[in-house]
Amino acid sequence: MTPSCPRAPPSSKTNKQMSAMDKQKKFSFPSSIRHSHTLPDGRTLAYYTFAAGVDQSELQTHHPILYFHGFPGSGVEGTICAQAAAAAKCQLFAPDRPGFGSSSPSPAAGWDRPDEYIERFVDDVWDFVKAMKWEKFSVVGVSGGGPFALAVLDSYLKSLLEMHCDRSGSVIPCKLEAVSIVAGMFCTAGVEGMMPQNQQIVSIMSLQGWKSTIIYYFLLLFVGFQRLMLLFVLPERCLMKSTSPFMKDLPEVDQKVFLENADLQVAFLRDVKTSLHQSACSAVVEARVLFREGFYFEQSLRDGWAKLQGSVRKRVPRVSLFHGHLDVNVPLSHSQCVQEQVLGGNSRLVEYPNLGHLSVAVAKADEVMISAAPLS
Repeated sequence: MTPSCPRAPPSSKTNKQMSAMDKQKKFSFPSSIRHSHTLPDGRTLAYYTFAAGVDQSELQTHHPILYFHGFPGSGVEGTICAQAAAAAKCQLFAPDRPGFGSSSPSPAAGWDRPDEYIERFVDDVWDFVKAMKWEKFSVVGVSGGGPFALAVLDSYLKSLLEMHCDRSGSVIPCKLEAVSIVAGMFCTAGVEGMMPQNQQIVSIMSLQGWKSTIIYYFLLLFVGFQRLMLLFVLPERCLMKSTSPFMKDLPEVDQKVFLENADLQVAFLRDVKTSLHQSACSAVVEARVLFREGFYFEQSLRDGWAKLQGSVRKRVPRVSLFHGHLDVNVPLSHSQCVQEQVLGGNSRLVEYPNLGHLSVAVAKADEVMISAAPLS
């Protein structure tokens, strides 16, 4: 039985929810530059950096941040935080997860192996970090990228525990400075407060046996058709119209930030197109990974903090959670559950009463990047 988790307080729509965005500045989304890293098994991990108006020589001195995109998505999504990262003297490195964008599919991309899918991506991340020869770095996970950020944190704490327990004096070559999660998914918290579409996805992802197999092939056909329409048939103006049924369920503040920022719309469409560039398969598999209760790292994260003592404790990263009260994509209760049931007193939760899902990621990018930046 999963532990009970706090529920976000109900909120009603009022004109006050608009105040956080009414004074918004003109958001800027710099172009992305695609790179590739070859993994030990020959697969490609694609990642993006961003032309944030900073001289390349200066960027080399900035603190590296790994940006884990939402679902479905690609590293292109990192553009929404690139300017804020540069202002905080940080540089974003935003990988495509396996099978999305230009990254090779995961060898663990099985419908019935969701935990292994996450574990293999974590291995890919550490191989990339090692290849980059960073002394320290941070991780930011947005929405569906949240569980992957927690999985990296879990693997890092396990490494610290191994170093502490064997007393071998071995040194972890790279320090994880901070982990910041924005509106992170954590379906152990349940579906209360979720928009109907997401509740339905959670429900069908819980099916087992032959029903699960039928759902898998149905989703392959459904998402595959959507992909073909998106990439080859519909012009962008039609794509914008196709988001209308989805948009009507969002809080007014999220609708406002999206519909009144043409650059954000362009960035969003490019991100979605990039994410489905290869096939529909990875999107279907990752839906299974994310829209379910219980991740393999929950218990080990709960236990790991208490076991870290002495000098090793100094290497524990700062953990910050950011969430809007009006979020119906991923309700506030998800971050509350992570903090209370998984991270305990080892994290801080920043709540925004007047913001939703997209509006938090865009309007509070500066606060998120500052939280991920090194203290000194």
